[in-house]
Amino acid sequence: MMRHLWLEEERRFARGLTVKGEGFELDKTVDASTFAVFYLDVFPATSAVVTGTMDAIREKLWVQTEIGGVARYEGDAYHRISEEEAGRVPGNPWLICTLWLAEHAIAKASTVAELQSALDLVRWAQAKALPSLVLPEQIDPYDGQPLSVAPLTWSHAQVISVLWGYLHALRRLRRADVENRARSESEIQRENTVDNP
Repeated sequence: MMRHLWLEEERRFARGLTVKGEGFELDKTVDASTFAVFYLDVFPATSAVVTGTMDAIREKLWVQTEIGGVARYEGDAYHRISEEEAGRVPGNPWLICTLWLAEHAIAKASTVAELQSALDLVRWAQAKALPSLVLPEQIDPYDGQPLSVAPLTWSHAQVISVLWGYLHALRRLRRADVENRARSESEIQRENTVDNP
């Protein structure tokens, strides 16, 4: 089934299948929820299918205003502020959708430096909090004001998920770095050892 949801020409997953008469039709809408193909361990975060999907999400759903953030899907009308149908504002920025990019950055990181983009997205979400630190569901793409539900437990839970994943990855990558340095030092010492018969 997953093979049929892959859009070869666009190198990403389709949103889903809809029944059309006797068959099915691919829904080619770019949807942030397709991040789940790696998050639910269907495919590795570094696989070409996941990378293509996440690249499409960032390219098509990133709000091109100074507010930034990721819309849920192309043309999302829920509490829509903007009349711009394409390009700059594909929908209102959602905190959880934006933080799904952070989840992917963490999952594919092979160095501590590669974790930085995840922290940048957490800081973006933090900047959207109310003075009470309450996080909304989504925000206005032009002025950054909260829209819809606030507080939204899911937004708070997503921040916790990203921070937990970040700390776990940071510990793992630092440990690997220390082990690699120790291995390199050991190899250098072996090369410099003089053989005495």
